Amino acid sequence: MEELLERNKDKVIILASHHPFQSYGPHGGYFNLRNHLFPLTSLNKNLYIPMPVLGSVYPFLRSTLLSPEDLNHPAYKEMIKSVNGVFGDYKNVTYVAGHEHGLQLIKSKQLQIVSGSGSKVSPNKQGKNSLFHEMQQGYVVADQLTNNDMRYEYYVYADTGVKRVYSYTKKYEVLTVKERNRLKPISADSIVVRVKPEYDSVGRFHRWLFGENFRKEYAAKTKVPVLRISQIAGGLKATQRGGGNQSRSLRLEDKNGKEYVLRSVEKYPEVLLPAGLRETFAKDIIKDNMSAQHPFSALVVPELAKAGGVYHSNPIIGWVSPDDNLGEYESVFANTLCLLEEREPVGESDSSPKMDKKLTDDNDNKLNGPAWVKARSLDILLGDWDRHEDQWRWKESKKDGDSYYTPVPRDRDQVFFMSDGKIQRFTQSSSLLPMMQGYER
Repeated sequence: MEELLERNKDKVIILASHHPFQSYGPHGGYFNLRNHLFPLTSLNKNLYIPMPVLGSVYPFLRSTLLSPEDLNHPAYKEMIKSVNGVFGDYKNVTYVAGHEHGLQLIKSKQLQIVSGSGSKVSPNKQGKNSLFHEMQQGYVVADQLTNNDMRYEYYVYADTGVKRVYSYTKKYEVLTVKERNRLKPISADSIVVRVKPEYDSVGRFHRWLFGENFRKEYAAKTKVPVLRISQIAGGLKATQRGGGNQSRSLRLEDKNGKEYVLRSVEKYPEVLLPAGLRETFAKDIIKDNMSAQHPFSALVVPELAKAGGVYHSNPIIGWVSPDDNLGEYESVFANTLCLLEEREPVGESDSSPKMDKKLTDDNDNKLNGPAWVKARSLDILLGDWDRHEDQWRWKESKKDGDSYYTPVPRDRDQVFFMSDGKIQRFTQSSSLLPMMQGYER
């Protein structure tokens, strides 16, 4: 819900549900005198059989032995609390529901419309926050006006047809800059996301030309953990933006100075294009090709690397909750799907250029050849073709007075790379992009 609100916060939102969040009808605990004296009219409006005292038993039991259908039931209250926790402070939302068999308009912190009297009616009253209530069959019409105001008109059935009995206009309120930029932390421990459903919305010809790839995986609903940066590893804090090209990345640091990297799962390859092409069809084509990368493949690497005796990071992929510890980068990374991993998985290590210089400067510094062959063999097994120098760290160890540098692979974006479109197959088989070899279907 937080994601939906964030994407639509400048729009008018109608939150439609069967169950109302405010009501002055039976589900809200109200029963009129007719319910006590003529209880059978709840079953049939013509059954006016007086049952005093006995007729009061049902309202009494209803108010003491709560039904999950009633607003005062603990589970119902919890639902209201959860939804209001997301939408409760938003100015341009209207709650719309049925459930009660009557017409109501209630305005407290939020506006609640109840319209459930299409087939029968039940009692409701003029409550503390009521603007309108009616115990006749009818309905409500919602109109969005050209200035984004919302007009709600109440109609009831009369002998001569349909009659409008009430009209209310809810003014659209423009959000201030502070309100627009305000991000609420996510209270849930997990969230269901679809990484990039647009990849799976293309037709057969497009799939033939550019590949089926992992379009279904990007469109699938997937449950992921919520990442709270201030609660991970004793509390992480953002330090600087990373230097990745296609991913948006952020460096973080714990209290002991250990560094972590947060990278967006969604890629932004348009930065590789000349500036003049970044807002053309070329952007759409190159971005669509990102569907060849499996969004969650990095998660399988630790177990395979462990079995092969290869150093590895321990990535987590989750939805980033808004967090003060993201600092000035919160607007970029909050409410996005990201991969979080240690920047130096095995502790202090050297970069590739630094390691290369040490090998050149001193013959006692050596590359751990067997470990290097293992690591590169794992790359081949994983189909991970993108292994440039920044995707390696080098762990120094001492043996017989010599220093050996063992590779520590990281940044596993291209694991299980599979691009099976006609165009991609041509470029891979030619001299254009021979390094981009992927899995076969």
